Amino acid sequence: MRIVPLLLAASLLLAGNPARANDKAPPPAPAPSAAPAPPSSATSIAAELDTTARQLFLDADAAYQRGEHEKAYAMLLAAWKVKNHWTIAASLGAVELKIGKPADAANHFAYYLREAPADRKEKASTLLAEASAKTGVLIVTVDPPDAEILVDGVASGAKSGETIYVEPDVRHKVAARKSGETVDVEVLAMAGKTHNVTLVIPKGGTREGPRKEIVIAGAAVAGASVIAGAVLLGAALGEQGALRNDAPTNGQGMAACAAAQPANGASPTCDELRRRGQAANAMGQSGVALMIAGGAIGLATGLYAFWPRAQQSKQGSRLVPLAGPNGAGLMWIGSF
Repeated sequence: MRIVPLLLAASLLLAGNPARANDKAPPPAPAPSAAPAPPSSATSIAAELDTTARQLFLDADAAYQRGEHEKAYAMLLAAWKVKNHWTIAASLGAVELKIGKPADAANHFAYYLREAPADRKEKASTLLAEASAKTGVLIVTVDPPDAEILVDGVASGAKSGETIYVEPDVRHKVAARKSGETVDVEVLAMAGKTHNVTLVIPKGGTREGPRKEIVIAGAAVAGASVIAGAVLLGAALGEQGALRNDAPTNGQGMAACAAAQPANGASPTCDELRRRGQAANAMGQSGVALMIAGGAIGLATGLYAFWPRAQQSKQGSRLVPLAGPNGAGLMWIGSF
């Protein structure tokens, strides 16, 4: 029986207890030479996976035996997306070291060390050290601790305080996300160096749902007030135009109602026009007041919508350690 280096099934996963290789299934029957079967250890470990992930795992093993490393990597990555399992993580790490992806390999070896049974971890630490020496190391602490951690826009899968391995000598955007709120910093990760990053999402900045509802309601009230005010003002101006047309004039073409009323009695026509004029003025004033109120509500709503985000950016400011070939220092990220 040939031992395949891909899966680390005999050397890495089962080194502490070789008998475990046959716990799940007996050795398979010999396969035709055209399609060599995976070793018994690979078959045993694959039995721990569900159907889809198991088939991808075994196909990757066969591809690796044929020297098709990139194809094996693609299949293992597909299996990993189906199920995050320590078995697949170890195999991915082995292939990623082979094809020059040390940061990915280190992350998968770290996952393996966290999740695999204790008796299957003998050689994983050595392989992790080999991979991590070629990477930058991030330890990201987030508050709240259940916030999602992203690196360069991709979910890392790491929890607060866990180690994340990244491509070295490159600036990486490290972010914490929860309930639609995100805080991020930029870190220059140096090979073989550990960088501690702390990200805090403001407690007042996680109320995305209520804030959105208040903003929508405020905008609706502001819009309705402005529209109603404009309608009233337009009606008032129209009534004032009608009053000018209805006002009687004297023989010289002057407005008859503008003159003082005779002592022997008031003019019913002029009294009616005056009442209409007063009503039009009141309507116009109400329209202007509504428009002013709508504008004020709109301004307050806008401040409420954007102020929490401005505060979040300020609270998310950080001193980030930077290192380079010519020295080291600190960089402030955020708002002042």
